[in-house]
Amino acid sequence: VFSLIMFDIDRFKIINDTYGHSTGDEVLKALINIVQKDLRKSDMISRIGGEEFTILLPDSKLKEAVHTAERARQAIEKYHFKDIGNITVSFGVTTYQEGDKVDDILKRADTALYLAKNGGRNRTETV
Repeated sequence: VFSLIMFDIDRFKIINDTYGHSTGDEVLKALINIVQKDLRKSDMISRIGGEEFTILLPDSKLKEAVHTAERARQAIEKYHFKDIGNITVSFGVTTYQEGDKVDDILKRADTALYLAKNGGRNRTETV
């Protein structure tokens, strides 16, 4: 059993447009440091494009993955980013289901992330 978290920064384009891409890059670096502090050694975080990331959580059921996502979301929400202040992040979480192909689990995580964005951002949703 494993779970997958997909997340991205809410309204990241505004950060880049307002403060510049170098500040945006610093936000991405700080964000990863915040998230990694709470991950296990077996968990793997990766950037899949722009401000979108995934976390693969081996040996984690959905409940554990949601807990991990929520801890990260709350830590990011409280963090004061240099030059810009506070930001929020939306999370989509799913878990492996028997017979899943890679695209299946990625699509479910993306659907959950989409639900979080449409539900008001700065939240964690599951599919």
